[in-house]
Amino acid sequence: MTTFLVCGAGLMSKALVYDLIKFSSPTKVILLDIDQARLDSINGEKVEKHRGDLSDKAFFEPFVREADIAAGSASYKLNRALTECAIRHKTHFIDLGGNNSVVDAQFALSDLAAAAGVTIIPDCGLAPGMASVLAADGISQFDKVESVKLRVGGLPQNPKPPLNYAIFFSPEGLLNEYREPTVVLRDGQLTKLQSLTEGERLSFPPNFPELEAYHTSGGASTLPFTFEKKISELDYKTIRYVGHFEKIKFLFEIGMADETKYDVDGAKLSPDQMLRNVLQRHLPSNAPDVVLVFVEVVGMKNNRRQTATYYIEDYLDKATGHSAMQRTTAYSAAIVMQMIAEGSISTRGTLRSEQGIDHRRFIEHLGERGIGVKIELK
Repeated sequence: MTTFLVCGAGLMSKALVYDLIKFSSPTKVILLDIDQARLDSINGEKVEKHRGDLSDKAFFEPFVREADIAAGSASYKLNRALTECAIRHKTHFIDLGGNNSVVDAQFALSDLAAAAGVTIIPDCGLAPGMASVLAADGISQFDKVESVKLRVGGLPQNPKPPLNYAIFFSPEGLLNEYREPTVVLRDGQLTKLQSLTEGERLSFPPNFPELEAYHTSGGASTLPFTFEKKISELDYKTIRYVGHFEKIKFLFEIGMADETKYDVDGAKLSPDQMLRNVLQRHLPSNAPDVVLVFVEVVGMKNNRRQTATYYIEDYLDKATGHSAMQRTTAYSAAIVMQMIAEGSISTRGTLRSEQGIDHRRFIEHLGERGIGVKIELK
């Protein structure tokens, strides 16, 4: 029996707690958040809730000490402090990640984690997370790999202009993905590119005949570093309805992603804060959604050039009320916690998803949750 800790009580945490209780038979799940309304929205007979500030170590440290496995499911800005605390108290830790600098800091703690006998796995959501595991499974099917493409997106089923988008996770995380640079492999070399560049059109008939995808930050996580000089081309792009990125780029070009704080009527505000607020207020937050995941791996197997593809088309689950984004993100994180608890992830230190997680077992666990992965090799 395992005691789990979930730091944060937002949309992803709601599905994460649900999954842990259903599939991992915990002793209890401890849930922390500063917002009482969010805490009140998550219930279960094994859920123990505490209100407090997750930026305050004095608040969260006793609960990290008590837990066997903890999850960072709040702002990525909290993950480094939570990781350090987890190592100190010999508690395994995973998070939803999404910020390259924070993940780099977590990997710098790998030796300390290994010495403490704990496993740290950043970036355990959808992308980064699940997408890397699918890519790694595809890569493992070949003798030599030429290229890897990851294309992932959460979309409203019924898009409405002007952005044809809805809020499926925090606006802070969304803008971070659009703002930060991305790392790809070009001719086997690590290459840094600006996000929101190199757009392409793609389609997944019959339901999605025309979409677009652009580079965004963090989705490939550590994949480029793991396969540097081993794979010629590797990149990640986010999928949206056509026209979305043109409007986002306009907002960025006029400075709305600037994080510098300015005096505005006596208050210190950044354009980024204002944009986050506007997105939160004016975009739908409970719209029925769909998540698309497409991973393509091209390589040589038995002296033949072949292509492996992985495709997921997941929708809002009306029975649980969980959105497709909750299912693919939070359930993926819960699967990793389950695998640590059951011992199928036993390596200690800070691990990369593509190396530390049994790919096929992970895919099987997705299937148990009704998330089907269509795999083709041709």
